[in-house]
Amino acid sequence: HPSTQLLVRNIEHITGTVLLVSPPELAAVAAVVSTSGGKNVWTHTTDYGIYTEALSEKYQVSFGTHFVGKQKFTQIVVFLPKSDAEIEMTLHWVSEKLESNS
Repeated sequence: HPSTQLLVRNIEHITGTVLLVSPPELAAVAAVVSTSGGKNVWTHTTDYGIYTEALSEKYQVSFGTHFVGKQKFTQIVVFLPKSDAEIEMTLHWVSEKLESNS
């Protein structure tokens, strides 16, 4: 997938505690997990197929309309959906999960 290729080409910039939001395929998750060791990588998806694949690989993954965990992340990678309303909703809840630099 083109989004995964872009992520892989820039993987050295993905550091810290990371949340991947709506990755288009499990390969995107696998790339970040293999680079970081996987301890600080969470994935959130609305795609049940990706969710079950990630579970079978024992990745830290959640499923639903938004991430409900209390964790905060130093980086969040959002794979934007096509729907404007869904983009707005995703960016709203994602902003609450980003650690502040204060």
